[in-house]
Amino acid sequence: MSSYVGRAREQLADLVESEAPRPDPEDTRDPNAVLDALDGWLDAESRLLASVEDDPRELVGRFRTSCEARFGKFEDRATIELFESLDRFEAHLDAYLDARSQLSAAAAPVAERTADLSERATAAATSLSELDESGPATGESGLELDAHALSPLGDLEAAVLSVLVAGPPRSRPRTRRAVAAELRERAEHHGIVAGARDEETWSAFDSFCVGVARDSVTGDRFEKRLSNALAPRLDVAVEGLAANGFVTTRERERGRDALEPTDAGRLWASTTDWESFRETVVDDLLRDCVERDEGVADA
Repeated sequence: MSSYVGRAREQLADLVESEAPRPDPEDTRDPNAVLDALDGWLDAESRLLASVEDDPRELVGRFRTSCEARFGKFEDRATIELFESLDRFEAHLDAYLDARSQLSAAAAPVAERTADLSERATAAATSLSELDESGPATGESGLELDAHALSPLGDLEAAVLSVLVAGPPRSRPRTRRAVAAELRERAEHHGIVAGARDEETWSAFDSFCVGVARDSVTGDRFEKRLSNALAPRLDVAVEGLAANGFVTTRERERGRDALEPTDAGRLWASTTDWESFRETVVDDLLRDCVERDEGVADA
């Protein structure tokens, strides 16, 4: 059997035998010449082996022809097992090559689809990065970018929608008081920040916020006045939210009707970073409410 293996090695050697030039002995003193010659020889051998890898049937056929020429006249057990092994190997090889061709055909559309999905993912990542850098979309069109308002929501509408999404259905008075409490919280926040600075640098707005933060009576009085002053503006904001599909009114058998967010309102809340959004939306609304009431601003 060792003679069979030796002959198979000879067949392989004959197949990959190349006429590519070998390094000249006189050039072997130059390492670069040796490396270049070896690279060329390896490239030539790789090309020969690549054709065998693509379709090894030719190599197997030549090996069978050689075996038949040398051992076909023998009928001993070893020769019979040799040709039976060749038959099984060729059957498995055909099945393998057929499966490989089918997989290659199936892989082509998958690769195209994967490339398309990768391009879309890259485009989506770019868009998200632009939104993260520029802020949420605002204005008349959702394609416009601005500082803080999310179209078609104004400052008060955004605060109202955030309050409604955060809890159970609320009546208009409860919603108004919750928004007023949110504004007082921001006023206290600014008062604490302003109080940490030199008093000479306080603006009129800072001075007002410091008073709200340091005196709970002033804070309670501000929140009550603010809740009453927001009533007409709250009605306008709620109507705007309802018209745009962010809020719906649910009729109750007893008591006031309840305001609750729609799926669009919940989607807005889930896609909006309120913690950073409120730093501009609620701050602008707070300043606007203070400036509207000169008596509060002078307090």
